[in-house]
Amino acid sequence: MRNTFLFVVVAAVLGAGACFAQDVQADDSNSPASEEEFSLDKMMAELSEPESEKEKTGTDYLDEAMALKLSAKTLNDIERILELSQKALDKGLSAEEEKLAHGIMRMTLLQRAAVTAEILRDGRADSEKEVAIIAQIGLADLQQVKTTFAPEENEKEFVGADIYWYIKATLLAYSGQNGKDVADAVKTAKKLNKENSDRMAQLLYIEASVKSTDPQEQLKLLKQAYEKDPDSEDIERSYIIALARSGKIDEAAKLILPKTEKDELEDPLFILILSEYYQNQKQPEKAMDWLNKIPKPAADSIQIIKAKFFCALEMEDKKQIMDLSLKLLNDDPQNVEIRMLRARVALSDKKYDEALEEIRLAMFFEENSKELQMMKTLILCQKDKANFDNARKEVENLLNDKDADVDALHIASNVAHAMKDPELALQVSQTVLKQDENDEEALFELPSIYIALKQYDKAVEAFEKSVNQYPESPTALNNYSWFLSTTTQDAYRDGKKALKLGLKAAQASNYEKAYILSTLAAAYAENGDFENAMKFIQKALEINKDDSIVQSVKNEMESYKQKKPIREDSNEWFK
Repeated sequence: MRNTFLFVVVAAVLGAGACFAQDVQADDSNSPASEEEFSLDKMMAELSEPESEKEKTGTDYLDEAMALKLSAKTLNDIERILELSQKALDKGLSAEEEKLAHGIMRMTLLQRAAVTAEILRDGRADSEKEVAIIAQIGLADLQQVKTTFAPEENEKEFVGADIYWYIKATLLAYSGQNGKDVADAVKTAKKLNKENSDRMAQLLYIEASVKSTDPQEQLKLLKQAYEKDPDSEDIERSYIIALARSGKIDEAAKLILPKTEKDELEDPLFILILSEYYQNQKQPEKAMDWLNKIPKPAADSIQIIKAKFFCALEMEDKKQIMDLSLKLLNDDPQNVEIRMLRARVALSDKKYDEALEEIRLAMFFEENSKELQMMKTLILCQKDKANFDNARKEVENLLNDKDADVDALHIASNVAHAMKDPELALQVSQTVLKQDENDEEALFELPSIYIALKQYDKAVEAFEKSVNQYPESPTALNNYSWFLSTTTQDAYRDGKKALKLGLKAAQASNYEKAYILSTLAAAYAENGDFENAMKFIQKALEINKDDSIVQSVKNEMESYKQKKPIREDSNEWFK
């Protein structure tokens, strides 16, 4: 039969209390019973005793086993059924009774093995050692099932084989057994359980875990499992995570969103997926709201901090960018990209010394970085015009470098803008575009350079290329719309096209970017619709987070109040 020690472990995990015999102590206050009284007591006890164990037949034990089988509720009952069935077989039975006894033992063993499988599946075992013990118990019961086979039966063809293989696959999988053994058990179990949706769902779920090295196959299996049992929380969660890991954020969010309506969303991983969904929808504020609902300690995880950091970037919230980036640096002090970003934020607030300190710390880890050197040049250039000559030399040296780093070239373009030198900026952009003709940053900057050089035909050509190459880019659409609305060159203004581009830019940014709403207002004004121009310029002023453009937005508003469209002769970077 079974190992008693192992059985106690299972009982403990299930919360079943073990029963222990207690010593009965004699009561000294009572006088000893007389020999006559003792004999009478003994006789009465013998009369009330059930039939002696020695006198019971195999059939008697079988009847007891059958009766208990109908009312069994505990593991102790299951243990007793097995004992009675085995005693019945040991005492001897008819062929039909023997078949019945084996059947009772088989289903009882499967029942007990199912309990151990459920314990493992529900994660009720507290340690690896306990998992191993429980799995051993269940597998031992399955092994004992084979002793109940009739001569014509085998491991894959017997009454209860479907349950047997389902339990075996579960025990092997949840106890961390060899992948091939699990796969083989799952394969057999699937063949025998085709008509049982719940079991098939669990088997597909197990199979997906075995094939974790193949994300696409895993996703396919989890989808099938979810379709068969959409109410299983474990399967649903794994399917949602697999969707997200495969880049199908919208599909994953579709399954998560109903939980938000019922106020059931507490899983940090689901919230993380939902935040990415809202970021993709250009709604970083909503993403941040959800991330802020994650309680500690999960909220302090580096994964959540990174998600909040990217939201802050989208929201252009400088304070949060600096606060969150500092937390990221505490986790990864050698992260040069974050140092660069902090330097950019400090530079935008004209905190030149703070920006230089960030670059100094970054160069401690990458002292030969051309990108960092050019960033340092940009900061010095904006800090003091006296640094212009040295800055020009740095940019020219970079342009003469055949292996010039494209990121360094992008910063060099900013240096040329800071120096108000469109010709130098043009050289930089052309150098970048020779390396990559579709470089986004260079394509977006090129039109403004041509405008500053008063080469308007080339500017229009560059604008057209940028919106054709990046038709959904709010930046490309916005820049072209602004030019068509505000240029002093009458031949190039086009109010209708400007409004079309401006609306598309506003929609692409969910009407949440102040500078884009400012452009949309200018497009409406160019078309003589000053009511809408006022509506959107006021909205721009309300949501604006950049102090540097507040005055220009107010100036635009005053112009619309006077029923005057905006006119701008050149790109503001070169003013």
